[in-house]
Amino acid sequence: MQSARSTIRKSSTTDAAGVASCASCTSSRRQKISSDAPWDKSIELCRESRVAATLALSEYIPTKPPFPGEKFDLIYAFSVFTHLSARSGKAVMEACRASIADNGLMAITIRPQSYWEIHDQKQNIVDVKAMHRDHMEKGFAYTPHGREPIDGDITYGDTSMTLDYIKENWKGWSVAGVEFNLQDAYQVIVFLRPVQSGD
Repeated sequence: MQSARSTIRKSSTTDAAGVASCASCTSSRRQKISSDAPWDKSIELCRESRVAATLALSEYIPTKPPFPGEKFDLIYAFSVFTHLSARSGKAVMEACRASIADNGLMAITIRPQSYWEIHDQKQNIVDVKAMHRDHMEKGFAYTPHGREPIDGDITYGDTSMTLDYIKENWKGWSVAGVEFNLQDAYQVIVFLRPVQSGD
């Protein structure tokens, strides 16, 4: 990872809560950190904590990149796609694809199927068997939290997905690697690279 650190000039997180983690993984040579979140409270907390980043409020179902015209070497999203609906996740990936440099790297976390065995039923009750079935059959299992729909979609809940789902549904991306997260066994780290036209 040391050699990768020196090449990062611009990095972005897709959720302001992860901006401190992103800052710690990039080097002191970085020129710019940007972060966006659809929840204004995340942005407010970052400002109160004096996080040294360009912050922006994004859409829950993005229709455009939160930093128009910017290209990032690294985009980082810890515990973001573990909570997004299929529609919201796809829209976020399209916005990130428009924002990543040609040789950029995106690091995200996803939940494995085993997450459903430890899901907190006090938070929201789910049919664990149905979640397992959806994960196995569709490669994607999602249960929404009790929130208001946005454009007909409850964008936030609990999600698990497979690498095959990513490969089949997130156009313009290729899976570059996978790492197990030693801090949280239910957050698998997936590294993605943008696919260039003609690849």
